[in-house]
Amino acid sequence: FFQLMGSVFSFVSSDLKQKIDFLQELLNKEEEKYQTIKSMIEYEKESKLLDKGDYNNGARTLLRLHRGL
Repeated sequence: FFQLMGSVFSFVSSDLKQKIDFLQELLNKEEEKYQTIKSMIEYEKESKLLDKGDYNNGARTLLRLHRGL
């Protein structure tokens, strides 16, 4: 969608694509754990992935994607 708005929004389009690709990667890697938002958050919380500041997790990426939209 943002690609249709021209070069002014190219950085937005690129950022959104990166985040969507990352979430898709997580889903492809561990489909069962990333099937729903609830299962993703439960898995990342139990695995203590939400506490790691240097780790890109699905919950944080989804939050940033939502803010970007």
